[in-house]
Amino acid sequence: MGRDHTIFALQKGFVRYYRDPDRHAERKYIGVVFERGMELPRGKGGSRWRRLGLEERAMEGSVEEEEGGEGSGDGGGTPAVKGGGGEVVLREGYQYRESNWSIGRTAERAGVKVRAYKPNDRWLAWRKTNERKERNAEKRSLRRKK
Repeated sequence: MGRDHTIFALQKGFVRYYRDPDRHAERKYIGVVFERGMELPRGKGGSRWRRLGLEERAMEGSVEEEEGGEGSGDGGGTPAVKGGGGEVVLREGYQYRESNWSIGRTAERAGVKVRAYKPNDRWLAWRKTNERKERNAEKRSLRRKK
């Protein structure tokens, strides 16, 4: 949408006005489809339509083939890959990602020691505040010189 609330599309296609009960039952949405018969909204978790000048082909060893059937062994039906830090799992939104708790433990696995936080250490708080103020003053002076 433009600044003046004009609607424009980045690709050639057909305009569709539709309602999406999964998002907001009363709101109307506007979308662009590539072919006259296409409908909006796509199903939840459906793939995106993209016009990149390429044709769709099945990949060798794709996720659907690797999952096998119901008895694939991992219980959830989602493939998992062992990464450098922990187990990387296919998550919602089609992304392979390590879990948050595992990411949080990365420093511990690397052996990084962190100084314990002291809530009443006013000297440390005063030093950090002054360092931040000095950095900001330097940034402001550099902006003025331009």
